[in-house]
Amino acid sequence: MANTKISALPTYTGDTTGVYLVMDNSGLTQSFKVTKETLVGNSGSSGTSGSSGTSGSSGTSGINGTVWFQGASNPLGTIPGLKDGDFYLQTTDDSIWQYVAGTATWYNIGNIGGSSGTSGSSGTSGSSGSSGTSGSSGTSGSAGSSGTSGIAGSSGTSGSSGTSGSSGTSGTSPVLATLSLPYSGSCYGFGRSFVVGNRVLRAGNGVGSASSPYIQPYALNTNTTTLGTFDVPIDPRPSSIIKYYENMYNFIALGSNGYFYMYGDNTYGQIGDGTTTTRKIMSPLTDSKIYGSGITVVDFWSNSENLGTNGYLSVIVRVNDNGTPKYYGWGRNAYGQLGIGNTSDQNTPQIINALTGLDIIKCYLGSTDKCSSFALSSVVNGNLLLCTGYNGDGQLGVGNRSDVLTFRNVAFPVLDVCTSAGWDGNTTDWYMTTILFSGGTVSACGNPLNYELGDNQNSSFVTTFNAVKTSSGTSLSNIVKINTRGTTTIALDNSGNLWSWGANYYSIWGNGDAQNTLSGYAKIIQSGVTDFHLNTNPRTVGNLFFTKNSITYGCGYNGSFEAGTAEETNQVGTSLKVIFQESDEYAVSSKQLGNFTNADYRANIFLTNKNRIYVAGYMSYLAGSSNIGTGSPWNTSIPLQICDFRNTI
Repeated sequence: MANTKISALPTYTGDTTGVYLVMDNSGLTQSFKVTKETLVGNSGSSGTSGSSGTSGSSGTSGINGTVWFQGASNPLGTIPGLKDGDFYLQTTDDSIWQYVAGTATWYNIGNIGGSSGTSGSSGTSGSSGSSGTSGSSGTSGSAGSSGTSGIAGSSGTSGSSGTSGSSGTSGTSPVLATLSLPYSGSCYGFGRSFVVGNRVLRAGNGVGSASSPYIQPYALNTNTTTLGTFDVPIDPRPSSIIKYYENMYNFIALGSNGYFYMYGDNTYGQIGDGTTTTRKIMSPLTDSKIYGSGITVVDFWSNSENLGTNGYLSVIVRVNDNGTPKYYGWGRNAYGQLGIGNTSDQNTPQIINALTGLDIIKCYLGSTDKCSSFALSSVVNGNLLLCTGYNGDGQLGVGNRSDVLTFRNVAFPVLDVCTSAGWDGNTTDWYMTTILFSGGTVSACGNPLNYELGDNQNSSFVTTFNAVKTSSGTSLSNIVKINTRGTTTIALDNSGNLWSWGANYYSIWGNGDAQNTLSGYAKIIQSGVTDFHLNTNPRTVGNLFFTKNSITYGCGYNGSFEAGTAEETNQVGTSLKVIFQESDEYAVSSKQLGNFTNADYRANIFLTNKNRIYVAGYMSYLAGSSNIGTGSPWNTSIPLQICDFRNTI
C-alpha cells in the first residue's frame, strides 16, 4: 500500500454508521469499518543521520490496545466507544490528541512526525593570524542532538549539523608611506616613519640645525642629534592607521576611527586648523565640514615630497557627505593647485566644487611649490582625468602654458597618472606628466629637456598629451604600470618587458648601457619582470629595483651602497640581486631616504614578502639601539633588517 497521509485520502461517502478508516490501496479506494478493533503499530524506523549530527533515535513502538479516531477539527467531548488512552488524529494540521478519562479531557501530544533534533552549536572563531596571515578556520560545530521519539511509530528527524567557525582576523602588517621622501634642504639627516597598527615610529632623528629645525619630528619638540626610534604621541590614538603621507615637515594620517590626523609645520595653513601655528602633537582635525553630521572621511592625498626649503604642503580630502562625494582642500595654493578658483593659501578646508559628486580614486599633487594637481575618477565617471595648478611647462596637457585655477577635464579613459620635476642641482627645474590610458597606451606632455616625453625631441614644449613611441615609430602599448621620477620614466607591459625613456643617469636602467645615455624613444631595458620600484630624486640620483622569478634586482647610483647588492662601487650599471636574508625573499615595496642637494647620504628601505623591513646605504638615518634601529651608523651594501613584524612590536 502506498504511503499516504490520512488527511490526503478521499472523503468516504458510503455507510456512515460506525467509524471508518479509508485508505488508498494501489489506486483502489477501499473502506474498512472500525468498531473497537485494536490497531497495533509496528516499531518506528530509525531516524536518519543529520550531517555531522547523530542519528535520531528510533521511534517508539505503537501503543497496543488503543483506538484511533480522526476528524477535521480538534476533538471535543466523547466519541462513541471512547476509552482512556485512545488517540485522535486532527486531519487539518496532523496534530495528535490523547483522551484521559480521569479528567474527561483531550490533550494535544504532538503531531505525526517526531520533532527535529536541535542544531549543533556554532564552531569557535579562528585565532587571529600572526604577521598578516589569515587566522586558521574555526573548528566545526558540535553534532546536533538526536531527534525525539516519533509518535505512533514515526521516526525522529536527525539533528542539524553545527556551523563552521569563522576565520581568524588578519594580523597587522607594516605600512610604508605612499610616495618617496622629500627634499631636505641643506641638511642631509632626517627621519623616516613607519606605521605599525596604531603606532607611528620615527626611525632616526638626523642632524638638524637652527636654520632647518623641521627635519626633527615635531612630536619630539627638540633639535637633537639623537639617533634611534621614537614613538610619536597621538591623541586620541585610533585602533589602527589606514593611510599616511609624510614629508620633511609634516605627517598626515587617516585613522580607523575616521579622524584625520596631522602634525608639523603650519606655515601655509597645511594643518587646516584655522591657524599657522606649528602642531607638535598628532591630533585630529575637527572642522565641521570634515566631521559634521552624516559626514565621514573616505580618503585623502597630499604632496609627500618638497623640492624647496619650506613645507609647501597641499592637502585634498574626500568625504561622504550624507551620500554625496565631496572634496575639500587646504594648505599651499600659490598656483591654484587646490582647484578652488584662486591662488591664496588656505588654513581651513575649502570646498572643491568641480569635483563634487565624482568618484575620485586618486589625486596626484606635484612635488614642488610649483605644484600641478591631477584628479583621476573611477570607471563610474569614465576614468576621467582632471587637472589644476602650475602649468609653466605645459605639463597639464590643456594646450597652453597658463596656470589653471579650477579642476578641468583633460583626458579619458585614464588608468594612472604621474607628474615629476627635473632639476639640475642649481637653479633650473622643469616639469612633465605621464599618463597611462585604459587601453594600455602611454602619453606625455611638458618640457622634454632630456627626452622625457618619449617623442624623440628635447627642444619644444609639448602642451597636449602625445603618444610615447618606440624606435619603430609605433605607439608604446600593452602597458600595465608606469612611474615618472626625475628625468626618467619606467613602464611595465603585460609580457614582463620593462621599458624606459629619458635619461639613464648613473646607469639606472641596469642594462649595461653607458651611464648618462639618453633615449628619445621607449626601449626595453629588462625582460621577465613582474614588478618594479623607481626610487630617485629630481636629479635622477637613485635606483631602479625590479623583481623577476621572485628575486629583486637593483641598479643605479651606489655612492652610499644603497643598491643593496653587496657592491661597494659608485654605481651598479648591470643589475644585481638585492641581498635579503632568505633566498625566496623579494621586495614588495621600496622607498628612498636621502639628500636632494647631494648625491651621497642616501638609503633605500624595503618591505619584503616575508613582512620584514630592511635598509641599505647610509645608516645614520636608522642607527640606534631600539627594536627598529640597526645599531650601526655605518653604510651597508647588504640590506640590514630593522624590523620583523612577524615577531616584534
